[in-house]
Amino acid sequence: VVCSGEDEIYKWVMSWLAQMIQNPGDKPGTAIVLRGGQGVGKTIVGKIIGHLFAEHHVIVSRSSHITGRFNKHLNQCLLLQAEEAFWAGSKDAEGTLKDLITGETQLLEGKGVDAIPVRNVLRLLVTTNNEWAVPAGIQDRRFAVFDVSQARQQETAYFKAMINEMENGGYEALLHHLQNLNIKDVNLRQPPKTEALVDQVLATMPVEQSWWLEVLQQGSIMPYDEEWAVLFSFYDLHKSYAEHAKELGLRRPLTKELLGRRIRKFTFIDEHRPDNSKPREYRFQSLENCRQAFEEFLGIKINWN
Repeated sequence: VVCSGEDEIYKWVMSWLAQMIQNPGDKPGTAIVLRGGQGVGKTIVGKIIGHLFAEHHVIVSRSSHITGRFNKHLNQCLLLQAEEAFWAGSKDAEGTLKDLITGETQLLEGKGVDAIPVRNVLRLLVTTNNEWAVPAGIQDRRFAVFDVSQARQQETAYFKAMINEMENGGYEALLHHLQNLNIKDVNLRQPPKTEALVDQVLATMPVEQSWWLEVLQQGSIMPYDEEWAVLFSFYDLHKSYAEHAKELGLRRPLTKELLGRRIRKFTFIDEHRPDNSKPREYRFQSLENCRQAFEEFLGIKINWN
């Protein structure tokens, strides 16, 4: 259900869980994010796995319990299960969150007690029904994001039978399976590139990149243009970007010069000035080539339809 019946994804997820049992001291540097509606079964996974080592399983539902200052509850935590606990748009929490996933040590601090560095073996499992769940940047390998299937949504009898099985020998069988699962040929530091992960990357990108994505999606830089044109003035290009930035509430958009430098990172352009009386212009390649260049920059495939 979690892996929507896809064998390769199932193999990766089971290997991630097994590695936590087989070698708890070696962090994979990745987190699992399960996205789906109420009652699809995304929460029960962490609870069942966490039952195998209850003293080292922590469930939280507030962002402050993950990225906040006082984090004594994370001491000796192996699996941190976050239930709708943080929002991907929080820049203040982004660095702390990513370091929690990949960092080998963390500062542990309780109220009225000095912070001390401790070894960090924590794995993060996030469950959410938000479209934008985690701050997955370009080429970011920290997050494995999956859309949980709705095939068993609200099927109380199905989940009741699952728990009944677990309480009658299932936990022991699961532990044995995870202890003996062969995970040597699975790269846990390279999460599957799912559509759900692509959604996170697109939602996290900076304003100039989200503007360029919109341009490539509509097939024109100016909204009133009916087709892709390869030649644009420096002024029109920045005007299009500035309007997009204003819609997103950005108070300080990039300058013309800085925007030009940023654009060069994700598309092919030639800058020239026809004569001294005209503003600078940018000459772009075809729409297809620009889309391909942007995909290569992001490291993902985009459905342009």
